[in-house]
Amino acid sequence: MEKLVGVLSDPDRDPRGLISVAFIVRPKSTDIHLNKEASEYRWFPLDTLPENIGFDHTKILAQARALLELQQP
Repeated sequence: MEKLVGVLSDPDRDPRGLISVAFIVRPKSTDIHLNKEASEYRWFPLDTLPENIGFDHTKILAQARALLELQQP
């Protein structure tokens, strides 16, 4: 683990009532294994992410960006 972004537990953040724990990490590999929950994937640079990201993922990404900016020399 590189850095904890946050634990997101607001009951209204996801209709399924999930709690998410978000991290900034360095991948060991860029190989992706698809399954029945994800039939495709695409990589995006942080500055060109799609606008229609679900639930509160825009908020999570904003928190991650702020942490990354603090780490830059």
